[in-house]
Amino acid sequence: MANSTHGLVKALFQMVWADDIVSPEEVEALTSILRQLGFSLSEVICLLDKNLSEPPDDRSPVQIEEIFPSREDQKMALQALMTICFSTGSIDPEQVGYIEGLVMRMGLSAHELEELRKQATEATC
Repeated sequence: MANSTHGLVKALFQMVWADDIVSPEEVEALTSILRQLGFSLSEVICLLDKNLSEPPDDRSPVQIEEIFPSREDQKMALQALMTICFSTGSIDPEQVGYIEGLVMRMGLSAHELEELRKQATEATC
């Protein structure tokens, strides 16, 4: 697994565990994202088994802006994280902090953030 993909997968599972509750909607969104990233169904099942049995030990935010060199790849990663956030219909305070920190480090404009939010919420419908 490429380093950037590994980092994104770690961030996705951190996002799912942000409030210490894993909802069926989050698992469904996570499964869809992992499949879009090119993981086979058996790989997805293994990842889910490994990472959903208990919260991650390391909860320090993954530095998405550092592992993805291009702005477009960073935005794609942020959109995937936001899809997890909005999969339950609302975003938890812990998730807000993670996303806000990433947005600030990336230097996204309000317009860019709103576009990503729209795409993420559409992905969960």
